[in-house]
Amino acid sequence: MKKIVIYFFAAIIAFLIGYYLNYFEYGNLGVKFEKVLEWEGRVDGLDILKVKGRKLFVEHIKDKKIVGMKYKFFKNVGKGNYFLRKDRGRGIVSVYQFPLKMNNFYLSIMLDDTDFGGDGIYKFSLFQICRKSGGENRKEEKEIFGWSGIVDKKEILEVDFNLRDVAYIHLAGSREIRGDKYFFLERFKIDKNDSIFLKKVFGRGAVDIVDIWENKVRVSIFDPYRGPSLYEFVLYVKR
Repeated sequence: MKKIVIYFFAAIIAFLIGYYLNYFEYGNLGVKFEKVLEWEGRVDGLDILKVKGRKLFVEHIKDKKIVGMKYKFFKNVGKGNYFLRKDRGRGIVSVYQFPLKMNNFYLSIMLDDTDFGGDGIYKFSLFQICRKSGGENRKEEKEIFGWSGIVDKKEILEVDFNLRDVAYIHLAGSREIRGDKYFFLERFKIDKNDSIFLKKVFGRGAVDIVDIWENKVRVSIFDPYRGPSLYEFVLYVKR
């Protein structure tokens, strides 16, 4: 029942945003939506589409493989922010991973039809969210650290930019992190004028910065659900 409710609200949100994209002006927001990709196929299982540039391949996860796949690119897929509009399909169609250094700048899209019998036709449109050029001087986002791992309950990560290392604080009742991977983009020193931000790439619970000191950043991951789950996040600065 809980899963059905989540799907229901996700569908409503996707519909409202899609309606907005089709029928309303967005010039006053200083952004524009550029269509990148249209995709169609028959899905009967769980698949991940991986997209980069104008290339697309399927990572098949479960049940039957996609058949009748066809797609059309309108521009290259690269680093940036994207919005996916589901045009047809009874299951989940969502962006699974955005293009980041930690995934070699691939955009991943999840197609999940596992809760239904037989195959179904799925269609979606992918848009890139672009800022309109203006006279104001906007700060660029600079990724400085990326992490992924499997978490069960709650963990504290201490990211040390001096040692280029990560220390873990396991809280009571938590299981040890598994499959952790991380990268430091370059030698980095936190300046007093820097604002450090966190972008959660994947994870069902909360991921937050809780402290910054002496070129270290402390991050909390809280997974309140039963069983372990994959989490990914990126730290970045605006300069």
